[in-house]
Amino acid sequence: MPAVPTGLRMTSNTGTFIAIAWDDTLSKEMLFETQRRRDNGQWTTGFETGANVTKWNNTGLVCDTSCGCRVRAIDVVGSLAWAGFPQFRTLP
Repeated sequence: MPAVPTGLRMTSNTGTFIAIAWDDTLSKEMLFETQRRRDNGQWTTGFETGANVTKWNNTGLVCDTSCGCRVRAIDVVGSLAWAGFPQFRTLP
């Protein structure tokens, strides 16, 4: 099973998107899956990245809104637990 990605953080922020990045501590992942939720609502699929891709632009957000983000690695065996869950806020 792949390890959990670490260091989920915001790298850029506007009123309509939050760019996030994480540290790839894995060796054999096939992809990363990201999810988001707005104002503590339901988690929805954000984006799937390729192996060794460690960033995602979380777009289509609303100004001055709280948004949670999480990421997990997937390999041929399956996926591990979600990493992250930090809450970020878009600019007003």
